[in-house]
Amino acid sequence: MDSANIHETFMVEWMAERAAALARTADRFEQSLGAYRRLELEFEFLTWPQRRVREDELRHCRARATLHLSELIAQREANGLLRHEPIYSFYGVPDEIRARAR
Repeated sequence: MDSANIHETFMVEWMAERAAALARTADRFEQSLGAYRRLELEFEFLTWPQRRVREDELRHCRARATLHLSELIAQREANGLLRHEPIYSFYGVPDEIRARAR
């Protein structure tokens, strides 16, 4: 195999790994955002005392989704994808998570 083919093979494998890593990060964000949304929806049907009991759980879900969004943004930026609006619109990221991410 000549050096041009080795380089091309390496580049294809490298790009595939970058895409797979980005997909794993996006999946983590999607899962944590879904958990936050489910819990937020449950809150609409809870009484005030029940909400007080579960406030920490909601804060934890929000913090986790925020962390995973920050990781996704950082990974995208590392790959040259600097615009964040496509993420926000695709996933419908709530303002309270968007504002805390970075």
